[in-house]
This record gives sequence, C-alpha cells and structure tokens, in this order.
Amino acid sequence: MAAYLNTNYNTGTNANAAMTDVNFNRLYQTIQGQFFPNEKMNSLTNAFNSTSNYFTSSQAKQLIQLVSFESNRLQLAKLSYRTITDRSNFNQLYDLLSSQASRDELDAYAKAYKD
Repeated sequence: MAAYLNTNYNTGTNANAAMTDVNFNRLYQTIQGQFFPNEKMNSLTNAFNSTSNYFTSSQAKQLIQLVSFESNRLQLAKLSYRTITDRSNFNQLYDLLSSQASRDELDAYAKAYKD
C-alpha cells in the first residue's frame, strides 16, 4: 500500500476518476444559486468531504471561487486535496489566495498530506 501511495504522490495523480462535466456543472450551479455565504460554505464542505466525489484541480478551483473570504478558501483548498485527481496541478489553487502566508500554509499542507 505504501508503495502504491508513494507512486501516486510522485506522479501527482489519484487513482479515482474526477467528477463528470455534467455532474460538476450541476453541483456548481446548485451551489452558485445559494444566497447565503454560509450555505455555500456548508455545501462546498459537504462536497469535498464526500468520499464519492473527486475533482480535477480546475474543478476544485472553480468551486472554491464561489466563496470570497480568504480563510474559507484556504480551509476548502485543504479539504479538497484528498479529492484531487491531478495533484501535479494543485498549485493552480494557490492563485485563489491573496496572502503569501496562506499560499505557504496550503503548500505545506499539500506536501505533508498522507493518503
């Protein structure tokens, strides 16, 4: 198991398939249509916590952009890491964070993450 995980870490991939475009668009539109920021945050947290959901880095970035507070974006970016199928592209999510401290924290989290 460790060799398998290590291989995935080195190649930046995840063995699970990302959400289809149809399902992703449905999820995105549902969350985008929510009025209250706490509703969006709860829905995004649930989406990233679901063990049946996997996302590309681009999909996760689009979802996280639906919230505006830096602390929420950082929390969601960390939460999303487990679900990312193309981890070699995860650094795209760093662009969502305006402070260097937040980007550094996310980078450290990703480097230390163990599946």
